Amino acid sequence: MILAGLSSAVFFSICTTWVTNLYLLLACVFLIRGSFNMQFVASFVHMSSEVFVATGMEIVGPSKRMMTGVAVNLFWSVGNMILALVAYLVRDWKTRQLVVSIPGIIFAYMFFLPESPRWQITKGKNKLAKTTILKLAKCNKVEMSEETLETVTCVDEPTERFWELLKSPIMRRRMAVICFNWFATGMGFYGLSMNVTNLSGNVYLNFFLFVVVEACSYALCALFISRIGRRKMLCGTMLMAGTACIAAFIPFFVEKTSNKWIITALACFGNSCVSAGFATVYVFTAEVVPTTTRNFGMGLGSVFARCGSMLSPYINDLTMHISGKYSQILPMLIFGGIIMLAGLLALLLPETFNNRLPETVKDAEQLGTKAFEERNADTQLLAETHYQHTKL
Repeated sequence: MILAGLSSAVFFSICTTWVTNLYLLLACVFLIRGSFNMQFVASFVHMSSEVFVATGMEIVGPSKRMMTGVAVNLFWSVGNMILALVAYLVRDWKTRQLVVSIPGIIFAYMFFLPESPRWQITKGKNKLAKTTILKLAKCNKVEMSEETLETVTCVDEPTERFWELLKSPIMRRRMAVICFNWFATGMGFYGLSMNVTNLSGNVYLNFFLFVVVEACSYALCALFISRIGRRKMLCGTMLMAGTACIAAFIPFFVEKTSNKWIITALACFGNSCVSAGFATVYVFTAEVVPTTTRNFGMGLGSVFARCGSMLSPYINDLTMHISGKYSQILPMLIFGGIIMLAGLLALLLPETFNNRLPETVKDAEQLGTKAFEERNADTQLLAETHYQHTKL
């Protein structure tokens, strides 16, 4: 799925430069965006299938889940920095399209990614699964004997349909909060990024500054997420982002002619906070939704994020229809209000930091309860014992 999505996106992205028909251009853009989204979600699920395995052979432990997600987002920021430079140097859009598309051909390196051993075992590819497990053990500097490999099996997970998640009143409320947070982060992230055209100064420099501050926010997110937990991190970043957006109104009371650089700085800070919220909500959703319906939960949240991002350009365009000195900050006020509300609602979610992942809807309902915490402690003890035994 990763290879199919990435190769399709690169192919249509290169083809776009020779398209002369408007409707064909729109079709290509639709396929490009859809392919990239498919590749990104498939990559996250692939990462989850390895990272979220509750055994001693996992690539990273529960406390390092966020680090893996942040690493993905940091590469996203690096790509945007390169895009800002290319857009500044290459003004012809067709040439620029080729410059940013052709390097994607090197996606052949994806063939070196190991397949999920759980998937390989369930499909009867035991020999390939053993090879993959040996690679994972080698990365962790763990020696595994043939006898240990023979005991590796994949327990059949309970099957639940996606509607089981929505039939639970507790999970319906949590999914409503999660989806609204996805909606707010999608709207704020893309809205503030696209709002650079409404801000003062050079649009290329503004975009580059946005991306640099965004990358810093991911690094800070990785630093604090293990100290304060997912729920407080999501709530805090969203509240700070909303406050920064709404604070753009203050300069108009201080001076008759507002310093536009203050508004730009507040927009950069708001974008960095909502970026950290975006990184957090990805991992938070995967930890709140049970294994049986995790793909559905991630997909549903992503749909709401795209709904928010689709609305964001229309909110930014309000500056074209409303005159006056407040027109420039009106989009930021709208973004700020919605983002702050999402941050407050995040407090209704259970904390998932350093907990085992819920396997079923019933498990997910018990997140945050004493019974779940006791079982989580027993599971961690069992995993640690297994890991030490394997090392010996």
